[in-house]
Amino acid sequence: MEAHGLPVNEMPEMATVDKVGNTIAVILPFVATVTAIVLFWNRIVTPADLLILLVIYVFTGLGVTVGFHRLLTHRAFQTSKPLRYFFAILGSLSVQGPVITWVADHRKHHAHTDKEGDPTARTSVTGTGSGESWPASGTRTSAGR
Repeated sequence: MEAHGLPVNEMPEMATVDKVGNTIAVILPFVATVTAIVLFWNRIVTPADLLILLVIYVFTGLGVTVGFHRLLTHRAFQTSKPLRYFFAILGSLSVQGPVITWVADHRKHHAHTDKEGDPTARTSVTGTGSGESWPASGTRTSAGR
């Protein structure tokens, strides 16, 4: 299998500073949130707050997976216009950018998976992609900018 004209096992390695930065960007907010919950439990943070967090988390996830991905990108099913807007709004809560950009990038990704032109490829070797990377942590970063 090839990506950017190179065998997958010969893809450029992600720089250590990028690996460390991505790890910190993923772990630090989680640790800070858990720490804040523990420190402020029953003073500022209550069980109701955790329930709200869980509900918003689930609805946002559904907005991305069902709305952005299955409904808008792949058109896997049809529904009413108000429900389409509802799913688009829920997906937008994930702060992954405008829905139209997300859908366009994901369609390009499926058309050019791990090849030149894939906007989600780990790095943009030829400069034809978006220049963004998707490391294993799931954090989207700008490569080479």
